[in-house]
Amino acid sequence: MTLTYSKAIDDVAQNSLVLDICGGLAEHLAIPYDRVTDAYGGYKGNPSPTLPAKSTAAANTTKTRMLNTTNTTAKK
Repeated sequence: MTLTYSKAIDDVAQNSLVLDICGGLAEHLAIPYDRVTDAYGGYKGNPSPTLPAKSTAAANTTKTRMLNTTNTTAKK
């Protein structure tokens, strides 16, 4: 199942929101919370045990900023 939202959700920085969504799905499907997990093994009431320290989206944004700064500096 895939859910699509109009605004992107950072699954690391906003992990509690992701786990709340997982919990809502579990309740709607009438199955235990631990049957609906996020990509890092967490579910409602149980934090994701393998959650990275920094999100990939944040790392990519920082990398892009660094590349843009380098390109601007090189052009001058």
